[in-house]
Amino acid sequence: MNYQLKEITRTNYYTDDCEELFSHDRYSHRFAKLKFPDCQYKFNWQSDLIEPKLLELNHDTLFLGIDLYAAVVNTKVFEIHLLEKQHSFFLEAFVLNENLIFISQLSCTIYSIEHMVIEKKYDFSDMYLDHETVDGGVQITMQDGNVLII
Repeated sequence: MNYQLKEITRTNYYTDDCEELFSHDRYSHRFAKLKFPDCQYKFNWQSDLIEPKLLELNHDTLFLGIDLYAAVVNTKVFEIHLLEKQHSFFLEAFVLNENLIFISQLSCTIYSIEHMVIEKKYDFSDMYLDHETVDGGVQITMQDGNVLII
């Protein structure tokens, strides 16, 4: 997939008329533009330390996650699917068994890549610590030592 992620200034963000994916608005410190050959999108986020996570789901579809927000962009049909706003910060995303696994500090949500609908959601007993893939599934460890096997 051909795309470019470029950080831009606050002034450029507010004067550029390209479509906005999501915005923290008054809390934002960083601003970026995601460019594809036939379209472009802008977004902003509040964290100075965390970079956006980009993940190619297939040859036409890209996942983007940062802070409390995530979006899936289909560049073939120019469609944006915003994933539900999280109540805790986004940490990890990966593909497993034709599903997008979305991990925040306090939960894991599994989305069907084909339909971009929630298949299942798990709330954690404590903050996320780590994950590993085991026998075609995923094992998620929380800071209190509890393990969730999906």
